[in-house]
Amino acid sequence: MWPVPVSCRHDARMPHRVECVVVPVRASVQQ
Repeated sequence: MWPVPVSCRHDARMPHRVECVVVPVRASVQQ
């Protein structure tokens, strides 16, 4: 369970690598 949404993207070329970026709620609200 995360306090903020997490955007995870899976690279097909690198199956063992998954990049996860934490997206602050305030940042999305400002935009």
